[in-house]
Amino acid sequence: MYCRTRMTATMRKGTALGCLLPYVALSIWAQVGAQREDVFPKRVCERDYPCWDLRHVSVVLRHTARAPTVFLPHDPYLRPNLYPRGAGRSTLLGLQQALVVGRLWKSWWRPHFLSGDVNEVAARTSHHVSCFETTSSLLFEVYSPGPCHSSPSFCLPFDPVMIAAPLEANDENYPDQAKLTKAIARINTTTVMKTPVPRSLSSRFQTLGDFVKFVQSHAEHFTPNVSFAHLYEAVLYGYSLNRWEGLALPTWAIDNWPTWTWSMDVLNSAISKSLRIPIAYGVAQDVVQMLRDAAQGSSSYQSTQRKKLALFGYHDTTISALMSALDPQWDRSRRTSYLAAIFFELYEHENDGEFAVRVRYSEGLSHDGRYSPPKVLRVKGCNKYLCPLDNVTKTLNTSFTPHDTEANSIPADADAPAEL
Repeated sequence: MYCRTRMTATMRKGTALGCLLPYVALSIWAQVGAQREDVFPKRVCERDYPCWDLRHVSVVLRHTARAPTVFLPHDPYLRPNLYPRGAGRSTLLGLQQALVVGRLWKSWWRPHFLSGDVNEVAARTSHHVSCFETTSSLLFEVYSPGPCHSSPSFCLPFDPVMIAAPLEANDENYPDQAKLTKAIARINTTTVMKTPVPRSLSSRFQTLGDFVKFVQSHAEHFTPNVSFAHLYEAVLYGYSLNRWEGLALPTWAIDNWPTWTWSMDVLNSAISKSLRIPIAYGVAQDVVQMLRDAAQGSSSYQSTQRKKLALFGYHDTTISALMSALDPQWDRSRRTSYLAAIFFELYEHENDGEFAVRVRYSEGLSHDGRYSPPKVLRVKGCNKYLCPLDNVTKTLNTSFTPHDTEANSIPADADAPAEL
């Protein structure tokens, strides 16, 4: 059955979720067994040089597909009943994908690196429930006794690993709603909306602002006076999610989908730049601390046992901010896909006890349901793929400042409208 790789006429009318889940599960599951432990070798040996032994892996990941946080009243295409788990929560398809990716990760790490002892792993997420649900699903599969995605009897009603998920008001690693609103307000809205639409995409719209007004005019057929914030979340993001899930979309959206995708890239890039400081500093510090603790053979995180694995479940903006610090070639205009992840792999020299870090990046899930294998990054300031630990921690420490100040964020134009 052909369900996920292109928008068919059947999809435009609405596609049953049951059609999607087996296809996506099989696409990812086909990768398990083909990669196994050679993706994360316990020992790395360079030609004519001594070997390095894997000691720890820290992973910063993006959450899986989540429902919009708001729905426009009377929108016939984005309705709450399409996402029964609730606004802002992981979708059914998203959870399915997270479980299968977790099974893939398990094939990388167990039993040659991880023993199955839950005390050797630490986990933290932002206060957003989708980040917690994603991290919980991944860890359940890594530490569960059987394949949860294919046999519900293995899905026991408890989580084997403790996950630190602070309340919104206490989340030091991710801004609360008031700070997010302030940061987004500083985006140079006027300049962003003047971004020209590439001629290869459309001759109908001259600028991003033209396209956004076009989308807004259609949205206001069923919900008058839509604010820009609601238009972005409930229509631009919401319809993109519908496309991902294989659900119905209006013809006017499908006919302009290349421009739609481009507009989301531009807007997401602007938001990511504005949020770069408050959204990445805390996570970067957590990764630095985890790597240093692992190198010293101790842990300041939840217990004194050295952690072999640490998962940090956050957002696309988190991934983008960290990648912009690590990779000089990083394209800021690229949106990170669901379950994209940065892997910080700590290796110890077999002779002198020196520590080095290999950083790899997975682009996450593709639209055909496949999970992108991790690719090695050459970290800024390093001339080798195995970079000295101090170099990596210095890059993370110096790329972000601890305070979200006006000087560290993108100022808004004086005449920039708060809403479109």
